[in-house]
Amino acid sequence: MTDNETTVEEQQQVESVDEKSSFSILPVVVIISLLLALAAAGGAAYVWFNSEQQKTKQSQFFNDLEKQVKSLQQAQQDNRVNSDSKNAALKQQQQAMSTQLEQVTEKLGRKRYDWAVAEIRYTLIQANMRLQLFKDKASALVALELADKQLARLADPALHKIRGTLNKEIAALGSVKEIDIEGLSLKLSALAEQVKRLSIVDPGRNKQVETTKFPAADSKKEIAEWQKHADAIWSEMKTLVTIRRTDKKIIPLLGEQEIQQLRQALGLKIEIARLALLQSNTALFQSSLEEASSWLGEYFNAQQPAVESITTELRSLKQIQLEPAYPDISQSLAMLEAKQNGSSLAEISVKKEVINDKEKQSK
Repeated sequence: MTDNETTVEEQQQVESVDEKSSFSILPVVVIISLLLALAAAGGAAYVWFNSEQQKTKQSQFFNDLEKQVKSLQQAQQDNRVNSDSKNAALKQQQQAMSTQLEQVTEKLGRKRYDWAVAEIRYTLIQANMRLQLFKDKASALVALELADKQLARLADPALHKIRGTLNKEIAALGSVKEIDIEGLSLKLSALAEQVKRLSIVDPGRNKQVETTKFPAADSKKEIAEWQKHADAIWSEMKTLVTIRRTDKKIIPLLGEQEIQQLRQALGLKIEIARLALLQSNTALFQSSLEEASSWLGEYFNAQQPAVESITTELRSLKQIQLEPAYPDISQSLAMLEAKQNGSSLAEISVKKEVINDKEKQSK
C-alpha cells in the first residue's frame, strides 16, 4: 500500500471514533441540564415560599402595629380630655387662690411701697438715736446715706422734698469736724510717760529774784588799803548768802519719796484727762489738763525743754471741744411721718412741742 492510502484509512478511523464519542457524551449533557433546571426551579420555589412567609409576617406585624397605634391614639385622646378637665379645674383653683391672696393683701393693708416707706422711717429713727444719744456721727451718717439710697430706689415724686431735706442734713452732718479720739488718747499716754523723767526743783528758783546790792566807793581816791581787804571779804560772803524777795508762800523742799508721788500724781491727772477724752467729757478733760499745766509750772523746772514742750502740748489740747455742735437731722424724719399719717408738718411740730412740755413738767 501506498502512503496516501494509509493516511486516508487513518482519517476514517479517527472520524469514526469521534462520532462514537459524541454519541456517548450527549446523554450526560442532557441529564446535567435537567438537573440544573430542576435545581433552579427548586431554588425559585424556595425563594418564593420564603418571600410569601415574609409577606405574611410583615402583614401580621403591620396589623398589630396599626392596632397599637389606634389604641395609643385612643388613650391619648382620653388623656387629652382628662387633662383638659384637670386644667380647667386647676385654673379655677388658681383663680380662687388669687382672689384669696388679694383679699389677704387688702386686709393686711401693707403693699411693697408701704413696707419700703416704713423701712426708710426706721432707718431715719436709728440715725437720730445714734447722733442724739451716743454722739456717734459715723453711724448716723451711714444711716442717713442708706435712707437716701432707699428713697432713690422708690423714685416717688411725692418724696422729692423729703429727699432734698435729707441731703441737706447729710451735708451738714458731714461738715462737722471729727475729733481723732484715738490719736489724742495716744498723745496723752505719751505725755504721761514723759512726766516720769522730768526733774523737780524748788519753785522759787524758777522765778527772777532780786539780790541785795551794796554801793561801791564814790571815788578811787577815797579808797584806802584797808577798804580793799574789806571789799574782798564782803565779796566772799556774798557768794555764801543769797537774799530773795518774794510775795508767794514759801514751799518746803521735797524729799525723794514725795517727788515720786508728785510725778505719779501728775501722771494720774493726765490719765484722768485721757479717760475724760474717751467719755467725751469736755469739762473734766479741760480741768484735768489745766491742773496738770499748773503743777508743771509750780513744781517742775520750767527751763527744761521737756517741761516746756509738755506744757505747750497740754495748753493746746485744752482748747479742744470734745462735743462739737451737731446739726438737727430730725426734719426729714418729721416730714416722712407727716406723709405717712396724712398730716401736715406743722401739726407734727406742735405735737412734739406738747410732748416735750409734758416731759418737762413730769421731771
